[in-house]
Parts: sequence; C-alpha cells; structure tokens
Amino acid sequence: MLGFALALAAIFLPPAGEITRKGNHFELVCHFSNEAAADQALVAVEAIWPQAQKLYDLQEPAEGKLLTVHLYRDAAGYEKAEMGLTKGAFKRNLAFAHHDSMTAHVALQPPLSDDALKVFGLPTQTLRLLAHEGAHLVRYSHMPNYRSHPGWLYDGAANWIDEQVCLELGLFARAEKDPKYSTNIVSVQALVEEGKLPTVAEILQDQTDKLTWGAKYDVRWMLFRYLQAKNGKSLNKVLVKARQLGGGDGYTKNLYDEFVDIFGTKKVAKMDKGFHKYVRSLKPEWNEIFRSLQYSNGTWKQAAFGSNAIAWRTQPVGKEKYSISGSLTILPAPRNQMNLFLGNSELGFFSVAFGAGSGVTLFEYLSEGSRWERRGYADCDALKLGEAFDFKVSVNKKTVIVSVGGEEVIEGQAKYLNLSGPWGLSAQAQAAGIWKLTKAPKM
Repeated sequence: MLGFALALAAIFLPPAGEITRKGNHFELVCHFSNEAAADQALVAVEAIWPQAQKLYDLQEPAEGKLLTVHLYRDAAGYEKAEMGLTKGAFKRNLAFAHHDSMTAHVALQPPLSDDALKVFGLPTQTLRLLAHEGAHLVRYSHMPNYRSHPGWLYDGAANWIDEQVCLELGLFARAEKDPKYSTNIVSVQALVEEGKLPTVAEILQDQTDKLTWGAKYDVRWMLFRYLQAKNGKSLNKVLVKARQLGGGDGYTKNLYDEFVDIFGTKKVAKMDKGFHKYVRSLKPEWNEIFRSLQYSNGTWKQAAFGSNAIAWRTQPVGKEKYSISGSLTILPAPRNQMNLFLGNSELGFFSVAFGAGSGVTLFEYLSEGSRWERRGYADCDALKLGEAFDFKVSVNKKTVIVSVGGEEVIEGQAKYLNLSGPWGLSAQAQAAGIWKLTKAPKM
C-alpha cells in the first residue's frame, strides 16, 4: 500500500527543476529552477486580466479556472513543446498560444547565461511575450468566435495589451522610449512616408497582403493604439460586438459594418487622415536593427541572439564635437564584447569595441563592400568580465579618444566617415552587458 501511495505521489510531482505559480487568473509553469523568474513571469501574466477585462467588457471567470502559460529556459525546451502541439508551425516565433489546449508557450529570450539572468532578471522581451500570448488565451477562452477574428483584433489587441502590461510593470515611461516599440513606430512611419500604409478600411478588413509579416504586426498595433487613444469608448463597443457576433464566413465584413455604424460613417471617412497625422506625431527614440536592448532602473541592458544586437538612436548628434560617458559591465556569456557605435549613415559607422579580458578596438565599418577597417587597438586590464568599468568616448570631428577609469587608452581617426550622425549600442553575437550612461547626446 505504501508503494502505491509513493507511486501516486510521484505522478503528481512536478518534474525536477519545474516551478508552478498560481494567481487569480493564470497558472505559470516555469520549466527551470529559478524562483525569481517564476515570480516575475506570474506578475506579468496576471497583469493581463485587468486590461483584457476592461477592453472586452468581460465577466470574472469561474473560481479556480486558470489559464496556463509555460516559460522555457531556452529555445530547445520551447521547440520540444511546440513540436508536440503544432509540429513546427511556430518554431521560429519562440512564443505562441495554442487554442486547442488553451495553453501559451514562451522561450526565455534573448538567451542568457545563468550569471547574466541573475543580473538581468527576465528580459523585457520575455515579459512582453508572456503578456502577448497570455492575452491571446484570454480571447480564446472568453470569445467563442475567436477563430474568425481579423488580424487588427487578434494581433492589434494583444500588442496593445502587452504594451499596457509593460507600462504597468514600469519597464518604460512610454512606448517611444522603448527600443522595441520605438522600432515598430519607425516601421509604420516609413510606410506612411512611402505611401505604402494600407487604408484604415483595408486594415480592418484584413486586406494587407502587400505588407511583410512583421509590418502587419506593427500596423495592427498602431491602428489599435490610435483608436484606443482617440475614441476608446467606441472601440470598446466594437469589441463587445466582436464577442457577440456569430463566427464563420462573413465575420470580418460584419464586424467592419459594426465598426462603421458605431464610429459613424463621416468619422470613418476622415480616419485615414487622422491616422496618418497620429503616426507622424509620434517621436520614436530608437531604431533597433537586431534585438535586444531594454531599459531598467537607470540602466540599458543588452543581450544578443545569434547575430550582433544593434540599436540606433533615431536622431543624429548634429555636431562634430561631443562625448558619451558612463559605465559598462560585460557579463559572462559565450562572447564577451560590447560595442559603442558612432556616426551612423548610409556610408557606414565607427565602432568602439570593448572586449572583456582583452582591450579596446576601433573600427570603421564601410557599407560599400561590407568592410571592417581597423583604426587601432589597445590592451586594457580594466576591462574585466562581470566588473563595471567607467568609460568616456570623446569625438572631435574625425578623432575618437577612448578613456577607461579616467585614463586615456587609445586615440583613432575615422578615415572616411563623418561622425555627427546617430550613435548606438551593440552587443556582439551571444554577448550580454549593462550600460549606465551618465552623458550622451539627446538622451
């Protein structure tokens, strides 16, 4: 009898290293042993419900009826779970919500070493995706016609909710200051300027096939954000109708008709002009070429996937003489190099590369021919892995002087480039670090 009891207990014990947290609306399963990560993840997914409830005018679910979100330590753990559910359909996403099982699955990203994870906590990219996929689960569980929803509703609402969750968690003050959301804004602004942004009617009716996969996300979020900002009460009425309408063929057209009826024909006719004006009015501060840079408590935390992480300021420095100073901590990771980029233009940019355990290298990258030309190297014992060091990079026309710990380390010259363009931050592929900037142009 004792053996049977032990066997039964073993069945219900979580796998070694797995942590489960339960809130009022969500169950969070963390598939690795990190109590702090599990706690952070639960806070993020629980923050979804108040936003979704208000948005869709939802009633509280039955007590104990929880939606389950899974968090994996790396891509391999996620891919194993994804393969069992959707056979690789969402492998590249590293995050998805599965309607049949009513579960969501997110890989911790960008990849971090255990040492870096302790310093970073859960990256903003991960927290954002936990909120995004959890928002899909709420829609699945409370809107029986979810399979018929157009993209502006399913992606636009989820993107808007994950933005609100990030704001509530204090990850940034407004979207224009966050590198990811700022980049989404840059994307939509470019579509406006190029005359490629679909009309509001086209977006609402899913007539966006000319857009890339990523641009569709950006445009749907931006339209939802615009509608929420300009007339949230009318949008809420549309979303209530979205829940009440029967699904199936004709759903998107029927929902569009409801939209026109609620907002009014005249307002909808003028909406393209208002939408364009709204998009142009935003002031994005970053253009993130490769993820992932995040802000937290006065620091910029940056970690790279398999290629160099790069985030540029959207505005040029605009002068020939300036300096950027602060401190940098290069964290233990497969690679140990962080880069400060200067003078971005179509011609290229200048790089100050800080290598832990080595030194400082100056490069001039030239777009034509994708050439990296070295402009100098200096050993620097102060660049130690896991230890913060002070730095200052001074620019005077084409001259770049780098100081570490108050002492000048190296001076180099840009041979071809003007250095008054935008500056940026970069982590080498598979590297991670923390920037604390005390002085920088237009921060």
